[in-house]
Amino acid sequence: MDSTRIDAERSEQTQEHAYTYAGYHSIITGVDRSWEYGGFALPDGSFWRYREPDAAVIVEADRLLVTVGQLTRSNDYVQVLDNAKNMFFSTRQFTPLTVQAHVRTTFTMVLSR
Repeated sequence: MDSTRIDAERSEQTQEHAYTYAGYHSIITGVDRSWEYGGFALPDGSFWRYREPDAAVIVEADRLLVTVGQLTRSNDYVQVLDNAKNMFFSTRQFTPLTVQAHVRTTFTMVLSR
């Protein structure tokens, strides 16, 4: 996965601002966390983490690559937990650049192999 691009545009003036939100190094180092492994609390009190145990996570500058030789985790009771095998959640809250009525924020991810 390449870096995530965040576009915010003001339709009144067709002015566009683009920001690159990456910081994937924090997945490995734990320093200045921009991303963390995703997961959810389960009704039984346990926590389901979207993390395939044998996944290789490679970070080079603003690029993130995650590869898995064989998928081993599954959940036979909750479909949404079974679908994703390795997922990262952003630690940042995204809000429009201004507090005006005509602001649109979009997110784009480039997936490649």
